[in-house]
Amino acid sequence: MRDVNPNEAMTFNRRALPWYYVLVALFVAALGITILLIGPEEGEIGIILVALFCIALGVFGLYAVVKTRRHAGEPMVTLSPDGLVFEAQGGGPVAWSELTGLAWVNVKGQTGLVVQMTDAAHSRVSPSRAMQTAAKLDQALLGSKGLTVWHNQIEGSLEELAGLIAVYSNAHGGPDLSVAP
Repeated sequence: MRDVNPNEAMTFNRRALPWYYVLVALFVAALGITILLIGPEEGEIGIILVALFCIALGVFGLYAVVKTRRHAGEPMVTLSPDGLVFEAQGGGPVAWSELTGLAWVNVKGQTGLVVQMTDAAHSRVSPSRAMQTAAKLDQALLGSKGLTVWHNQIEGSLEELAGLIAVYSNAHGGPDLSVAP
């Protein structure tokens, strides 16, 4: 873990999806187009639907890569003396005293760090319906509300982020947030 001064702000930036995802998206779209060009027999609606699904999935994949690359390097999570800021959600900082814990979640091989917080803090930083739905899943899995940062969303490691959150929380009167990976 890097040496830090908890009286200064520290930012973890967004990570972009790798460029090889473009190749995967192009392959999937090309597969769908090829299936349509080969020409399914009359009445084979299932094959046409699969081809259209492949094309749509490829186009969506290209969009996702371009969008994440456009936002790469922008702040994702900022730790400051005032609190923890989830830049994507807005809503201002979550005070260190409003954090209740850290937990690890693993979904289909993807590791995430769940920053648990009070209900009031969560409702302030989760204005969208999608974020509130995700919070319900976190609550069902972990028993408390929180926001999840996935390993592929930030530059740096989740272990380092968890350690720094614990350091900042201890330095600014928050709870002890030590969590084992």
